[in-house]
Amino acid sequence: MWKGISTAPKDGTEVIVRFVDKGNGGVEAANAWWNNTWRRIDHSRDAYEYFSFCDVTHWMPLPELPEKLQKLSKLAK
Repeated sequence: MWKGISTAPKDGTEVIVRFVDKGNGGVEAANAWWNNTWRRIDHSRDAYEYFSFCDVTHWMPLPELPEKLQKLSKLAK
């Protein structure tokens, strides 16, 4: 369930955010984290970018990993 962005964690926790593109008015969602501003995470490039032309409006926590992936994640540590 989406929550208002004012309630989002600001401790670097990765979450899913909903944002409105100011250029085309489109509504999208992306993984992001807060570090003095919202930053979109691009795991495919191991990079991040600022939401410079967007209004971030809502957030939700990341879903739990499926059990198989949880086991693999623990093994990788």
